[in-house]
Amino acid sequence: VISESVTAAVEAGNAVKYVEISGMKHSEVLGKIESCDLVIDQLYSDTVLAGLGTEAALKGKPTLVGGYAEDSWFGVPEDMIAPAFRTRPEDFASTLGMILHDPKTIAKKGEEARAFVTTNWTPAAVAKKYLAMLQGDLASFLFDPKSIAMTMGWGFSKRNLQRYLKAYIEAHGPAGLYLDDKPELRDRLLLLAAEAAV
Repeated sequence: VISESVTAAVEAGNAVKYVEISGMKHSEVLGKIESCDLVIDQLYSDTVLAGLGTEAALKGKPTLVGGYAEDSWFGVPEDMIAPAFRTRPEDFASTLGMILHDPKTIAKKGEEARAFVTTNWTPAAVAKKYLAMLQGDLASFLFDPKSIAMTMGWGFSKRNLQRYLKAYIEAHGPAGLYLDDKPELRDRLLLLAAEAAV
């Protein structure tokens, strides 16, 4: 889907050189990041900036990442959400096309991402958060697992998840989800499975 989206962007008149990296040494990957304008990370991610996106941010390069996850599902405060271009998987091609039409926004998002990770994700910044927890400031770090609302995860489409869940629930029943302690999440998954295409 990603390579097809890039091909469609080129056919629409965008000057794009697409380099797919796989099986490279880490130093080679960093070199590719250094020479690019935009990193395309994943189609089905459950986070804003994973490892590749974070390395891109450190070099001032923005990341386009697809996925279904909503930050509100995890209780993440808005000021702690890393800057990136985000899209639903089904909107990936159109989002990429819009981004490519605006080089200034690409550069700006890259600088925002660099500022974010160098402020919030440095070893010192992370250590400071641990110290705050150890000193009793727990309120901003606690998350009630019963409030989890995420039904979509990493690595595959909603349609595939629905089919898998439907088959799994037919084989093991709702109790097989082991979510009786989280009835809202269990019911969301049951609904998702029920919506599976036949």
